[in-house]
Amino acid sequence: MLISKKFIYISVFLVFISILLIIKISNPGESLFSTGHLLVSIISSVILFVILNYLRSTQEVLSSSQQESYEKGQRYQTLFKSANDAIFIMDGETFIDCNEKTLEMFGCKREDIIGQPPYKFSPLWQPDGRDSKTKALELIGEALKGNPQFFEWTHIKLDGTPFYAEVSLNKLELSGKNYIQAIVRDVTARKKTEFEMHEKLTRLRIMYDQLPALIWTTDRNLNLLSLSGSNIKQMDIDVSQHIEKSIAEFFNVHDIYSPIIQKHLLALKGESGTFEFTHQGKIYQATVESLKNPSGEIEGTICVAQDITEERRALEELRKKDELYKLLVENASDGIYLLKNKNFIFVNPKFEEITGYRAEEVCNPGFNMMEIITPKYRKIIEQRAEARKRGENISPKYEFEIITKNGDVRYVEANTVPLKIFEDGIQVLGILRDITDEKRSQQIQEKLQLQLEIFFRASMDGCLFMLVPEGEEFYWNDQNNKEKILEHVFKNQRLTMVNRAFVQQYAARDENELLGKTPQDLFQDNIDEAKRIWTELFDNGHVNKVIKTRKLNGEEMWLDVQYVVMYDQDGKIFGHFGIQRDITKNLQEDAERKKLEKMLIQAQKLEALGTLSGGIAHDMNNILSIIKGAVELAQTKSKNDEVINYLNMINNSVERGISVVKQLLFFSKAREPQMSTLSPKKLLVDVKNILNSTFPKNIFIELEDELSELSFINGDEGLLQQALINLAINSRDAMPQGGKITFLLRSCSNLEILNKFGIQTDDEFITIGVNDNGSGIDEDTLTKIFDPFFTTKGPGKGTGLGLSIVYRIITQHGGYIDVQSRINEGTTFLIYLPKIRKKLNEVRKSGGIPKILPTKTILIIDDEDMLRELLKDMLVDAGFNVMTAKDGYEGVEIYMQNKQKIDLVISDIGMPRMGGEETFKKIKAINPSVKFVFISGFLEIDKKQELEKRGISGFIQKPFKAQDMLQLINKIFTES
Repeated sequence: MLISKKFIYISVFLVFISILLIIKISNPGESLFSTGHLLVSIISSVILFVILNYLRSTQEVLSSSQQESYEKGQRYQTLFKSANDAIFIMDGETFIDCNEKTLEMFGCKREDIIGQPPYKFSPLWQPDGRDSKTKALELIGEALKGNPQFFEWTHIKLDGTPFYAEVSLNKLELSGKNYIQAIVRDVTARKKTEFEMHEKLTRLRIMYDQLPALIWTTDRNLNLLSLSGSNIKQMDIDVSQHIEKSIAEFFNVHDIYSPIIQKHLLALKGESGTFEFTHQGKIYQATVESLKNPSGEIEGTICVAQDITEERRALEELRKKDELYKLLVENASDGIYLLKNKNFIFVNPKFEEITGYRAEEVCNPGFNMMEIITPKYRKIIEQRAEARKRGENISPKYEFEIITKNGDVRYVEANTVPLKIFEDGIQVLGILRDITDEKRSQQIQEKLQLQLEIFFRASMDGCLFMLVPEGEEFYWNDQNNKEKILEHVFKNQRLTMVNRAFVQQYAARDENELLGKTPQDLFQDNIDEAKRIWTELFDNGHVNKVIKTRKLNGEEMWLDVQYVVMYDQDGKIFGHFGIQRDITKNLQEDAERKKLEKMLIQAQKLEALGTLSGGIAHDMNNILSIIKGAVELAQTKSKNDEVINYLNMINNSVERGISVVKQLLFFSKAREPQMSTLSPKKLLVDVKNILNSTFPKNIFIELEDELSELSFINGDEGLLQQALINLAINSRDAMPQGGKITFLLRSCSNLEILNKFGIQTDDEFITIGVNDNGSGIDEDTLTKIFDPFFTTKGPGKGTGLGLSIVYRIITQHGGYIDVQSRINEGTTFLIYLPKIRKKLNEVRKSGGIPKILPTKTILIIDDEDMLRELLKDMLVDAGFNVMTAKDGYEGVEIYMQNKQKIDLVISDIGMPRMGGEETFKKIKAINPSVKFVFISGFLEIDKKQELEKRGISGFIQKPFKAQDMLQLINKIFTES
């Protein structure tokens, strides 16, 4: 309570009286108003008065300060509550108070925010990448140090909605304790505007830089201030080298009257202008205008240059097109006309051709287009004209009949476009096409459609339509889930139409038993394969596959299916059409056909090798003939045993070479088998004996004869022995540790040949088998074993010819060969040869070699000098008179001059200049009864037979022995 002045006065008076009374009581003898007593009382009263006045003064001061503080608090509370910004007080990192704007801004109640840290109302990360909690604590720490903080912050409301804010943090000291006062202003709208402005400026900058032009600005001195635009790169301009340079330097012009300089100068005066320039072969058009500041004052120029090269080129092209269009109209394959109010304004030559009228006949006011329209279509055309006048949209294309000038009726199609509409009519551009032939074709098409329907119904193959339900059409592409679509199709696509053959394929009673069935129903036993077929069908639009399924009665069948996808006008799949054939019965025939094709391929390979081996054999035989002839002559002339021994070694080597050539000739037609009647059992016994004497002792050889009667075959004993030995060698090599080879002999019916090789024959066959218990042959190798030069043996251990020679020998004998093998169990080769019912009696009479008549003269023609001389020496030693010629030309000339002396001509076949056949032809023309012998290293059987028919006396194969040649000559002379 405030001390009043009245209270002070009364208190001083009372103190004064009280002190007097106290003194009087203490000193009863003294006077109450003595000087001493009064002085003490007065002094005490004065002191009290001073004290009370001081207290009153102090109380007044304190009261004034409290009032001011109170008023300030009231003003702060008003500001705190009514502020437009969120204001809150934090004790450290915890909210302890906030205003209503804070609750509104954060979308929460007071209890949601009081006691919470500020980073609870923040996302995990701020836009600068820092986590909100760490960054907030740093900022609060700085503020508590007395460093006010002002920054932007991303907050979130209680419901998670983000917003942008400006935040200021200041230290607040109350009652000796530090707090943080935070003021938060929502700047989301401003930020959004800034983002939009930044985005617009970015787009504007990009657009500016990418404008298809060159843009530059200059100051009033025409010095470049900027260069931009996408054409900078196109024009190969380095901006940094041109900024602040003059326009004259930029364009490299030095004439002040140049349009470039003049137009820029006019722009400085406020006049815009255009000019053109060229750069790197391109034409540019530039527009230059004044560059003004916001006050409207001209500060320089701005110019935009665009590449107009293509525009100029386009104008030139347009001119050319105008000429071209004129040519096109005049030479168009359709009639073109302009029509106004049923009167023709223009017609082209094709229109004249279609109608038969000339342009000058129809393009005059007196000719009405209705004159060429047949009566039944005139009303339709009138109605179209009236509708067009009323502004209705009508189809531009329609068909009608016309009457040509010569009276023929033609069906035409018109495509019309209104060009101008006048008060008195409409100008129309029309294209007229004669479709008379198309109409006839359409009639034929309708007939064809009927025929196709008949085909569908009567086809021997099953035909079907399979559709998805209406409204479930689908796209088949990578944007859709193909697996899900396929699953849906298999359950919902259904048969909607089938023909009688399809019903029969599935053994159904009628089509109703099949209609409505899904792919899943039809291929329930082979769903995975069916889905692969449907996938390929949808991927490619068509498919042709073989698939196994079952008939309705459960019987298995194989189908050759051909399906084609059907698309609607939007490119969606709505089903497919299919043709399928039951090929169950054909599969076995197809397998047999493939086996025959395989045999044919093998034969073709051997034939190719035969062509190659024939050429090699010819050259080798020439060489071997020379060596062998020289050796034999040397043997007859030499008396030195050591030399004769060396000659024998050479001769043996030549014989081995001859054997190799003979093997090569198995692949050509040059080696004709020497056929005779053979006992297959004796053949096998002989081969067994040969092998027993040559094979290792750990190889056991057996013969199993299952023939019930004495049987014979017709064959070349040497070739068949070679084939069997080759097979036995293969068996031996498959058993390096030893084993057993078994030769099998049994009869074979023609039915077995049919089942195994697909060959229909009336012959009976004998089967010869070669079996071993060796390592066996894998399936991949089995397909190649008869290929020439194919071998599984190491280098130097096999030529790869053994089995191909066997194959060739057996086919030469009209037989077949098959092989069966299992890995680690063994291999069996089976040879099938035609059987002869009884042995043919062949009586060979051979009386000795008659003595050669030495008086005969022989002409030798051969291009090989050494062979020619050796043959001459051989015949001279035998007592003949010999003439020689190095080629056909020389041979014919010598024969012409000595035809009465020459008794026999021996000639090579393959010679340069004139070959042996031509030589024979010319000599035979000189002497039709001439005796003529051919020698050759290679001669096909067909060619040999042809020459025999033409009168050749004999043939001898190179290389030959002297005895063989002399025996042939003796035979020719004795038979004549």
